[in-house]
Amino acid sequence: MAMLSLPAGPPSAVAADPDASAPTTIIERVTSEVVLIEVFATDLKGRPVKDLRIADLELKIDWQMPPKVISSLEYVEPLRPPAGPAAQPSAGSAPQATEESPPAAGRRRYPRRFLLFFEDSTSSPIGLTLARRAAEQFLSISGEPDDQFAVAAYDERRHLRILQPFTADRPTLVRVIKESIEDRGRFSGFVSDLTLRHSQIEQANRDAQASLFSTRSGALAPEARRLAESFAVQDYQRMKHVLSSIETLIDALAPWPGYKAMVFMGDGIPEDPANEYGLGDSRQTLRSDLGELGLAAAASNVTLHTIQTAGLVAGDEKVVAQASRRSNALATLALDTGGVKHDTNDLLSALTSVEEATQGYYLLTYVPEGPPDGRNHSINLKAKRRDVTLRYRRNFARLLPEEARRRTIQAAYLAPELHADLGLDLAAVPGPGGASGRVFDVVLYVPPGRALFLPQPGGSAARLEVGFVALDGEGRETLRLARRVRVAVDPTRAVRGAPLAFDFFSRVQLPATSQTLTAVVADVQSGEVGAARLQVDPREAPSPRVTGLSLYSMDETSLWVEVEPEGQPKDPEESASYTIGAALRTRFAPGEKVRCGFKIASSGWADGAVLQIAILRGERVVRVHPIDLGGSGGHAPPGQPSGETIAASPTLEGLEPGDYVLRVDEVVTGGPVELARLAFRILPPAMR
Repeated sequence: MAMLSLPAGPPSAVAADPDASAPTTIIERVTSEVVLIEVFATDLKGRPVKDLRIADLELKIDWQMPPKVISSLEYVEPLRPPAGPAAQPSAGSAPQATEESPPAAGRRRYPRRFLLFFEDSTSSPIGLTLARRAAEQFLSISGEPDDQFAVAAYDERRHLRILQPFTADRPTLVRVIKESIEDRGRFSGFVSDLTLRHSQIEQANRDAQASLFSTRSGALAPEARRLAESFAVQDYQRMKHVLSSIETLIDALAPWPGYKAMVFMGDGIPEDPANEYGLGDSRQTLRSDLGELGLAAAASNVTLHTIQTAGLVAGDEKVVAQASRRSNALATLALDTGGVKHDTNDLLSALTSVEEATQGYYLLTYVPEGPPDGRNHSINLKAKRRDVTLRYRRNFARLLPEEARRRTIQAAYLAPELHADLGLDLAAVPGPGGASGRVFDVVLYVPPGRALFLPQPGGSAARLEVGFVALDGEGRETLRLARRVRVAVDPTRAVRGAPLAFDFFSRVQLPATSQTLTAVVADVQSGEVGAARLQVDPREAPSPRVTGLSLYSMDETSLWVEVEPEGQPKDPEESASYTIGAALRTRFAPGEKVRCGFKIASSGWADGAVLQIAILRGERVVRVHPIDLGGSGGHAPPGQPSGETIAASPTLEGLEPGDYVLRVDEVVTGGPVELARLAFRILPPAMR
C-alpha cells in the first residue's frame, strides 16, 4: 500500500539531537489545588442576593469544627451591555472580596455549559417526544449568547450517542433536536412491557389460586415470583447501563472549565428496580451505582438537573408510587449537586427554570487539607443572614491522580465528541480486502503544539499514550491497540524552526462489517486528553486496481510514530523511533498545498488507460486534475501499469470552506469510472 509512503518520497529517519546547542526554555510547574463551590443565594421572595460577604457565610467540611476558612468569594453573572455612563465604575473603584466589603460582581470567564440528556431506554416515547419538542422551543428562544449546549441520548440498541457536541449555535441545536424527534430508532417499548409484565405476574397468581395454591395476602405464588425476579434482573441490568452512561458523561465534563450541568430528561431511575414487582432483593439495588454517580459528580464539579418527563402522574396509588420511586433517586442526587428537580407537565417551563436558576452565583473557593484521598466529603454552608437561602453542592471529592486520569481516558473512548479540544483528525486508509475483512492504515493526526515538551536529560521530550479501539455494529470489540511513547526531540528545532505535528499510525485488519473506530491521545505531562471517532465500512471497497488513497499537507511537517499491531507495551523511558514527512489529515485550510498518493495494481488495465482526479462538492464536480502516469499526461504507457505508487498535486485554491470528496477515476469512452474516493474538509480560516 502507498498510504504511509509519502507521495513526495519516503520519510527520512531523524534522531533526536541531545547535544543541540540551541537554548532550551526552562518550564516551572506549580500546582495549587482548590475546591470550587457554586453557591446560589436568594431572598425570601426568590430574588438573587448579590451582596453577601465572606463574613456572612460559615463553611464546614465533614461537619468538623471549627468552620473552614473561605479563601475567596466572587459573584459571577453574565456580561450585559452597560445601561449608560453611570454603569461604568471609576478607575480603581472595584471592591475586593474581603471581610469588610461585598464581592465584586465578575463577568463569566467561561460560558455556561448544559448537556441535554434524553433517556430513551426506560422512558415513555411520548414523554421523550414532548421533552424534545420543549427543548426545540427552548433553544429557539434567544438566551444568553455565550451559553453552550450539547445533546446526548441513550437507547437500549444504540447505547450512548452524542448527537451534538457543545456549541452556542442555536439553529444547529434546533436542527439536531428536530432530527432526533423524527428518529424512530429511539423508541422504547419498556413502559408498555411493564404493563404486560404485571399482567403476566397477576395471571400466574390467579392460576396458582385456581389450583388451590394458597398464599399470604400480598405474597407471590412461585411461578409469579419467578417471573417477577426475572423481570427485576432485566430492569436492573438495563438501568445500570443508563447510570453508567450518565457517569461517563459526567466524567467527560470534568475537564471543561466554568459552570457545567447535565439536564436529565426521562422517567427517572429507581433505587431498587425490584420494588416495581413487589420484591425486596438487595442484590438488585442500584444504591452503589447511584453512589458512584454522586462521587463522579462531586469530583467533576458537575451539577445535575432532573426533569421527569412523565410529568404529574395521576391514577391509583400503585401508579403514583411507581412514578415517585423512579423520580426520587435522581432527584435526590440533583439536589445534592446543587441542581433543581422538576415533576411537571410544563416541560418548557422546567427547562426555562433550569436556565434561570443558574443565571448568577457566587464562586466560593476553599483550600482543602492534605493530599487527594478519592473519597466524598460533605459540604455544609450556612448563611448567617436569616433572609438568605442557599443552594449548593453537598459534596466534593478529590480523586487520586491515576483514578482521575483513568476516568477521563475511559470517558474519551466512550464520548470522543466531548474531547475535541486537541483537534485530532482520524483517517482510515483502505488497502487490499477479501471476504474476511480489509487492511487499513489507521492514522491519527495531532496538530502542532498540542503535545507538551518538557526539558529532560538528553533534550526536551513529550510523553503520550495513544490507543485505537474498533467496535462492530453489535458493540463487540474487534480491535484494541495502545502504546505509550516518549518522543525525545525539540519540536521547535527539528525542521526549520517550526513546531511539528504527529501522525500516529498502525496497519490493521478489520472485519468485513461496519466498524466504529475511536482513537484517544493522553498527554502524560500536561494531563490533556483528546479523542476522535470515525465510521469505517470495509464493504465500501475501492476498486482492487487502486488502494491506499490518501491526502497530505505539503505545508506542514509531521512526526510519524508507529503503534504496533501487536500492542506490545513499550518502555516509556525508551525514546520512540519516528520518521519525518508531510502530515496526513482530512482537514485543510483554504488554498493549502496538498498532495495525494495511491497505489495502482499491476494488472487489470487496458493499454493506454487514462486516470484523473476529480474534486466534488456534493454531486457536483468542481475540479478535475489529470494524473501523470509515467510522463504520459494521464495515459498509461504501453502495456500495463507496473503496480507503482502514483502521486498527484491537486489544488485547493479558490475552493470555499465545506465538505468535499476527492475521487480517482478511470476515463473511458462512456465517461469517468470511479476507482477510489476519500472525503475531506476545507475549514474556515479561523478554525485552522
